[in-house]
Amino acid sequence: IRDVERSRGLGDVYKRQTSDGALWLGTARGARRCDPGGESCGEEIEVDPQLRVDPVVTGLVEGDQGHIWLGTWGAGVYRYDPSGVTPVEGLAGEAVFAIAHDSTGNLWFGTKKGAFRRQPDGRLEQVVSGAPVLAIAEDSQRAVWLGTNDGVVRFFDGETQSFGAVDGLIGHTVQA
Repeated sequence: IRDVERSRGLGDVYKRQTSDGALWLGTARGARRCDPGGESCGEEIEVDPQLRVDPVVTGLVEGDQGHIWLGTWGAGVYRYDPSGVTPVEGLAGEAVFAIAHDSTGNLWFGTKKGAFRRQPDGRLEQVVSGAPVLAIAEDSQRAVWLGTNDGVVRFFDGETQSFGAVDGLIGHTVQA
C-alpha cells in the first residue's frame, strides 16, 4: 500500500479492507477503492463537490448492505454506494473522529460533540454528549466502548457507565 500512496500522491491515508477484499483509502481529497490484488485503484470519489474545502476522510466502515460510510473532518458523514455519495442528515458539519459498525447492525459515529448511533431503520440518536468521542469498539457481550478525552464510556442496553482516573485509567484521553 505504501507504493500506492507514494505513486498517487495520496499523503496521509486512512485505510480499511472491506468484505470483498478491496482496500479503501480515505485521504484529504476523498476516497478510493483499490482492487483486492492491488493492481489498480479506482478514480477518486468526491465526498461533496459543493464544499469550499476538501473534506478530510477521518474514518470509513462498511455497512450491512455493502455501503461505505465515510466520516470527515468538519463535513459530517456520507454514505457511498454505486449510485453516488449521500450526506447523512443530522451529522452535517460534524468533525468525525471514529466510525464503527456493531454486531446488531448499528453504525456508531464518534464526533466532536459526542457519540451518535444510526440504527438499521435509519434513526439517528445522540447517545453520549459533552465530550469528543475519539474511538469506538464493541466487546464480546455487545457493549460498545467509547474512548473520549475524559476517559471511556461503556454503552450497553441503553445505559452508559463512565470510567476515568478514579477507576484506574492512567490518563484521561482514550484514543484506541
